[in-house]
Amino acid sequence: MKQIPTILTKTGLFASLIIGLFACTPKQPVVEAPENTIKPEVARALQRNYIVTRAQILRDTFKYEDVRDVTFTLKEVKQYIQYIEQELGPEKAAETSLRVYFAAYPPSPGFEFGKSTVFMAPVLPEPKQQGALFMLMQNNEIPPLNKGTGGHPPNNY
Repeated sequence: MKQIPTILTKTGLFASLIIGLFACTPKQPVVEAPENTIKPEVARALQRNYIVTRAQILRDTFKYEDVRDVTFTLKEVKQYIQYIEQELGPEKAAETSLRVYFAAYPPSPGFEFGKSTVFMAPVLPEPKQQGALFMLMQNNEIPPLNKGTGGHPPNNY
């Protein structure tokens, strides 16, 4: 009976351990894109429509180019969602939506009308149903998320 060289035995054992570790590593579940995502070309067309129908009017009225994009980091949005879940509890949070409101800051130097912004606030389905839709009720107990970074000059998608 032949002896297997020690180096091959150790190498084979090491390789088996490595393969075993990767095989046992839990895989992240695949997350499908939500149904209401849109293609980038549709997003660009929607933004072009906004620029043509609204941004020019705002620029002509305000005499400056207002923001038309606001950025929130994923970290702060995730933290905000976790905060809502904590405050409402898992059952209510599962039925909660985020509503985005358009808003404007008060006038400031160089911005006679104030700069545009957005803020997010949780909304809950109302217990009663009206027709085929549930009414969404604003939750005023949870403070809205604001202070995203406004694109100035505006960024195009």
